[in-house]
Amino acid sequence: VTSSDTLQQIIFSSRKRHYEKGDIILSTDEKHSVSFLKEGFVKRYMISSDGSKGVQAIYGKGELFPLTAVLNKLLQENIYRGPEVYYYEAMCPVTVHTIEDDALTRAAKSNPMIYKYLLNQAGLRLSSNIQKLENIAIKNSVKRVAHQLLYFAKTYGDNSLFGLEITLPLTQQDIA
Repeated sequence: VTSSDTLQQIIFSSRKRHYEKGDIILSTDEKHSVSFLKEGFVKRYMISSDGSKGVQAIYGKGELFPLTAVLNKLLQENIYRGPEVYYYEAMCPVTVHTIEDDALTRAAKSNPMIYKYLLNQAGLRLSSNIQKLENIAIKNSVKRVAHQLLYFAKTYGDNSLFGLEITLPLTQQDIA
């Protein structure tokens, strides 16, 4: 049995839930599970002191979130110690499998190749964060939006008759 087979068994035997656009899937106050996104898109945001949402990450099909919970549980690495609460919201109808972190820990200990998949997920997050840092360095707002849209097209785009189509259901606030 390969690591991907084992992980798929864990994921698809876990609790499956459907959410509608705008539903909160979880928050960082809930620290005992990890979610696997089977279908749809989810955004991670925090609410600032002025009440606005600051989108910090977008997750697509096949991604795990929150990865900080995985690192905390499997590696005993608490990489974020801030007081902010982050929310994970469905950007469209989504299907999510929720995996209790103890089940993921047991699986990884019995099949260490699962760490390869988890490292891949960490690489996706790192790539996304590098793109955000690059974007912050761009001073011209039109170029920043173009840079962001190019990233979304490369990451979440689908080929269509008209070229590469961004299938991500973005709002103007999400882009801002």
